[in-house]
Amino acid sequence: MPEDKEQIRKRASYKGQITAFSNYLNSLKVSSLAATEVNELQLRISRIESMYERYDEVQLSIECNTDNIDAQISERTDFESLYFKSLSLAKRILADCIKSDDVSSDGGSHSGNHKFVKLPTIQLPKFNGSYDNWLEFHDTFMSLIHSNDKIDDINKFHYLRASLEGPAAVVIQSIEFSAANYTVAWTILCDRYDNKRLLIQNHVTALFNIAPINKELSVNLKRLIDQINKNLRALESLGEPTKQWDTLLIHIITQKLDAKTYREWEESKGRLEKDTPITFDIFLMFLKN
Repeated sequence: MPEDKEQIRKRASYKGQITAFSNYLNSLKVSSLAATEVNELQLRISRIESMYERYDEVQLSIECNTDNIDAQISERTDFESLYFKSLSLAKRILADCIKSDDVSSDGGSHSGNHKFVKLPTIQLPKFNGSYDNWLEFHDTFMSLIHSNDKIDDINKFHYLRASLEGPAAVVIQSIEFSAANYTVAWTILCDRYDNKRLLIQNHVTALFNIAPINKELSVNLKRLIDQINKNLRALESLGEPTKQWDTLLIHIITQKLDAKTYREWEESKGRLEKDTPITFDIFLMFLKN
């Protein structure tokens, strides 16, 4: 059975990335890592950890389409050996660096009578080019990385590249990796996705396209509420007067309800005084209850 050449090329790419990661680890001066180098190591580990699942999918496909299974098992063994040895070494180096920082912090705490607590690392969100997630990614990245004067531009570029996936990663793929080009890359990314008109259109469309509920289940109603709130918050942050959309929003969302919930909503409205304005907050409270 002929093997898929594209899958073999993908596997070779994954193996090349692991080899490059191993060479990078061997080049580190572990005894004198700077804070920026530790940050870079954390980012590289995160990227490598997510690779194995993709490699396994490709390798499994090759194994299922080959007549020489022994050769493929050998390929898998070689890759896994290098992968796990490299990842184990990287995590040991990182743990030693963190432990070293803890010791330094403890030492300083005795003189000032303050106890320093090491907070968990905040994981940067991933952005794959979906306008649904741009505002969340933009605001988080601005707060943690872009506006942080303690991080130099080359490491900001590291963080940016590690946070992008799919079409978003392609936008800055051709930009040479250097400190001087970080601002260029961030500006190009913002020019592509920070389009207020398109963002508004996308979130309004998302409200109209919420999937109808076919069966009365609490999990379905919770998902509906989360989708509504997510898009309304985004639209409000974009300057849209969502507080004035009550009647329109209620009409749109009630068309998505299952028959039983819709009937209960009509009964709930009937119990209100005739002159009582039916706001969207009242409707949301009904769904939550």
